[in-house]
Formats: sequence, structure tokens, C-alpha cells
Amino acid sequence: MSFSEYMNFELKLGAFKLARDVLGVKSGETVLIYGDTTNDLRVMEATAEAAYSLGGVPIIVRYETRSRPGLEPPKPLAAALCAADVIIEFATSYILYTKAFWDAVNRTDVRYIILTGMDVDMMVRCISRVDYAKMVQLGEHLVELTRNASKFRVTTPAGTDLSVTVDKEMIRLSGNIITKPTSQWATLGGQASFAPVWGSANGTVVFDGCIWPPDEVNVLREPVKLTVKDSRIVKIDGGVQAATFERWLRSLDDPHMFDLVHISYGFNPGVKKISGRILEDERVFGGVEMGIGSYRGRPAKGHTDGVMLNPSVWVDGKQIENEGKYVEKKLAEFSQQLGI
Repeated sequence: MSFSEYMNFELKLGAFKLARDVLGVKSGETVLIYGDTTNDLRVMEATAEAAYSLGGVPIIVRYETRSRPGLEPPKPLAAALCAADVIIEFATSYILYTKAFWDAVNRTDVRYIILTGMDVDMMVRCISRVDYAKMVQLGEHLVELTRNASKFRVTTPAGTDLSVTVDKEMIRLSGNIITKPTSQWATLGGQASFAPVWGSANGTVVFDGCIWPPDEVNVLREPVKLTVKDSRIVKIDGGVQAATFERWLRSLDDPHMFDLVHISYGFNPGVKKISGRILEDERVFGGVEMGIGSYRGRPAKGHTDGVMLNPSVWVDGKQIENEGKYVEKKLAEFSQQLGI
């Protein structure tokens, strides 16, 4: 079997579900699909074919892979972002939180989804073979539980013990269905996020899944321990990977690169282990991810994410997860329905 035939049927199904069920592509809409030279061209082309089959007008843009995420895209792409009805990002060096990104999403008539680094295997596991609507329902319930709470605490067997106050204005189901033509952006399904009230995060974070960027760290061979005080990372401990991570943070010469800015639940049933691709690693089922650096309303020179495995989570003292398994009644039911 040739490479071009590998999971060809399954890929086409995932691309069609993405275009029709997640983004609601309609006849006559322009669909901008962009990526860099590290991307899987089969995924981009299948997505364009799916959009075209629904009456959309697909445009594919590819450009060089930037040295790190968060850099402004080429000017022609930035202009195209402000003209398309539907935007699908596959670029591995994503442009999230750049000026070009905000110029695009601040319009009132765009749907924008971020699928950074998606390849055929990820499309099949995380979209084609997933009950997307049911997964979104699980996320909506997580959002509801978090919005109705003031305090959030997470621990892990690796040593995490962090408590924060929930910023109720900064809770969102980032992996949402966005089929209506209003200003919305989303990421791959299987993630719900919130920001702590600034200054409220205190304790210890131990990443034992992955950290990315930088490329030199990614999948962790050893834990990376962060001491957090008043929402700032004040100390980083560990081995070689921890030292590499700290050097990268300092290399950006921005004190805000040590800000702990968001916390995310991961719950895509197609992600059962760490792969080294951050888009899916953030969504490992039952995991918790934390973002550092730039975030909505808190600019910095970059952004990075770390994943913790087997977390236990409490909201206002009520346990909803125990070592990677949801124990709150409705969450446990959704998990079972999703085959977990």
C-alpha cells in the first residue's frame, strides 16, 4: 500500500466531519486553509476537498516553518486572514495571539479553528473516530462545574499541588463546535480552559507529560518541577530538560514568560498517550495542561504549554477527577459513552 492510500477513507471522513459538523461550511463561503512546510499536505488537501464538496471555496496557503510559534505570519497570509469566512490553521509554528490572529478573530463574521501540526493519524483518531458532539457535551459540563466554583485544586502522583481562584469571566470550551457565522474561534475538540484570577495561583506544578515549545524539550523523560507564587514561576527544578526549558524562557528576555496564565482539562478519547504533538498532547484524556506566557489580555513574547498526567481535581472542595479518571457522576457517564 502506498503512503497516499494510508487511512485514506478514514482521513476523508474526518475532514468532512470537520468541515460540515464542526465548522458548518456553507455554499459560497471562502475557506482559508494554511500551514507551514512541516505540515501533512494530505490533511490540508482532504480538508479543501471536503469544503469544496459542501459548496465552499477553499484556498490553501503554505509558507516556511518559522523558528518558533507566536511570530507574525507572512503579510499575504495576514491579509487573507481578514478576508476569509472560515479559517483552518494547520501550521506547526502556530500564530495564536499574534496581531494577525487578533485582527482576524475580532471580525464579526469569521469562524477560525486551530489544528496546529495535525497529520493523518491525528485526524483519524481525534476526529474521524470520535463522537464529537458527545465529547463537546463532556466539555460543556466541565465548564459548568468550573464556572460554578471559586476554588480549583489539582494534585498528581508526580508531586503537583496547585490551588487557584477561578476567573469566572475567563472560562471557555476551547474545543467547541462553531457552525454559526459569527466571530468565533476554537481549537481541536477535547479541551476546556480557564484563567486563574491573576496572582491567585500558588503551589507546585510538576509536568511529567510534555512541554512545548521549545523543540529541545517536548516529550519529557524526567519531571520538570515549577514553584509558583502569586501566579509567577519563581523556581524551576529538575534535570537537563528542566534546565533547557528555563534557558529558553529566559532567552526571550520577557518577565511575563514566567507567568502561569491558564489551566486546561484534556478529554479527547482519541488521545491516550503523549506523542510529542502539542495539539493532541494537551487533550490526553484525563490530563491537565497549563499555559505559560502570552494569553488573552496578558501579552508576552511567546507561549508554552506543559502537560500533567494522572491528575486529581477538586472544585470548591468537591472531587471531580481521581488520578486521571473522572469520578463526578455526569463526567463518568460521558466518559463511558465515549468508550473510556
